[in-house]
Amino acid sequence: MIPKSNENKLRISSLSYLQSKIIEEIYLSLDNEEQISKKEIANKIHYNEESKIFDNAINTLVKKGAIQGNFKNGFVIPKKLNYLLDIIKTKNLKKKTKYNNLTVSAKLKQSEFFEEFDFNKLINEIDKWYSYIEEFSSDLILEKIKSEKLKKNSIIFDPFIGSGTTAIISNLVGYDALGFDSNPLMTMVSKVKTNWTIKIKKIEDEFKTINKKFLREIKNNKKIEFKNYFSNMPDKEIDQWLSLKNKKEIATLKKIINNINDQDIREFFLICMAKSAFDTSYVALCPGTTFYPFREKKEFWNEFGSKVLNKIKQLNLINKNLNFGTSKFYNDNCINVSKYLKNNSVDFAITSPPYPNDLEYTRQTRLELYLLDFVKSMEDVAKIKKKMVKSSTKLIFKESNSSKFVDEFSSIDNISKKIAMKLKDKSWGWDYPRMVKEYFGDMYLCLRETKKILKKDAKFILVCGDQTIQGVFIPVCDILLEIAKKLGYSEIKKEKYRVRRSTGHNIPLPEDLVILKK
Repeated sequence: MIPKSNENKLRISSLSYLQSKIIEEIYLSLDNEEQISKKEIANKIHYNEESKIFDNAINTLVKKGAIQGNFKNGFVIPKKLNYLLDIIKTKNLKKKTKYNNLTVSAKLKQSEFFEEFDFNKLINEIDKWYSYIEEFSSDLILEKIKSEKLKKNSIIFDPFIGSGTTAIISNLVGYDALGFDSNPLMTMVSKVKTNWTIKIKKIEDEFKTINKKFLREIKNNKKIEFKNYFSNMPDKEIDQWLSLKNKKEIATLKKIINNINDQDIREFFLICMAKSAFDTSYVALCPGTTFYPFREKKEFWNEFGSKVLNKIKQLNLINKNLNFGTSKFYNDNCINVSKYLKNNSVDFAITSPPYPNDLEYTRQTRLELYLLDFVKSMEDVAKIKKKMVKSSTKLIFKESNSSKFVDEFSSIDNISKKIAMKLKDKSWGWDYPRMVKEYFGDMYLCLRETKKILKKDAKFILVCGDQTIQGVFIPVCDILLEIAKKLGYSEIKKEKYRVRRSTGHNIPLPEDLVILKK
């Protein structure tokens, strides 16, 4: 357990990732009674020893009192930082780890999960089993689905499925669902979360085998090559996410899971493994990615077992209490929906699209994308980014050209010009004026294509949040209503949902429901 900081202890949160890694390497060298050189530290943390950033990090550590001395005469670690030594040793395989035997009972009682069947709690449990940043309210989805009073064989559509919340709720109340997502990880997550016909007994039997093999191999694989099981994620980036201990455990487990023949069972365990890797990594989402090597996290092997057991309990509860619908997911941008679905085939659509808030979603899932072999290089990551709605400047490429579909909308052009004026004295930074146009161009296509597949009088509800960029207010909901009117939706309206407040400014940001009818 990391002790609370006080005046005699350096605050861990005050250390940058680079500073933390430098301290780590110095600690390990002193523990081995060795003197490490500047070049050796730089090589271990994948920096150039001549880098000014690297030099500044070392100088800052000296000023903070985190290290004392220099490379010529050697470093001394102040006693006030001794409590970090155990943390570093544990993460770097310097301490022997006792791995638990994760057992599963084939006869799980309902009371082990809920004292009595609780539909809303079940939704929450399934959803958080693999949560996703910026998810929207499951209560809202359930409320809107119920209010539509859909017929028995109705189909519900979500063009931005994310981690499958819409599909989960649709299936639980007996409707079939269809979903699109440009991120291949999220379509796999949604598939696994809604695969309720999977054989529970096969999961339990396979879990016993995995447990037995893992406990045996983790002791024998002293020099397992983690990179052999993790595509080509750059070393520097891997080290940002994972400790040496986690690398070894993940590689060992992935090797075992990959030998499972049944695709549904294999994907089930791979998703449990990937989410456990993320949850026990160095990362913190805020909503960007920040890395904290000394932050206390749960043990990977225990977290994996917990996710498997919780999912088995969910499956038992669903099979015992519900007649559920099924889902199908497409790994593509929703602007291509008419390539896959027939016109006039969907009874209801609901989604929370990306907001133009410069959040780059592949960054949040980078670890899992590499770990599950969806990408093998940054070129592969770029291919995914090119398919996404341009809600971030980091998703815009030379060939991006959706803005041409909204050239006639003066409201969009005026906002873009206002942002450009705010940035006129800056010769650096991201192209926010273009992002605004590309974003609404993509949303134009989303609304157009969704309209094609909706049945007559079917509704399309979007949970949308207004935004600010460089202090310029963007009325996202009003602009989407303007676009929908141009596209010929028979009814358009806005319904108040809630107001968000940003920590970066005092402008209240409404989040409303855009309600459209074909």
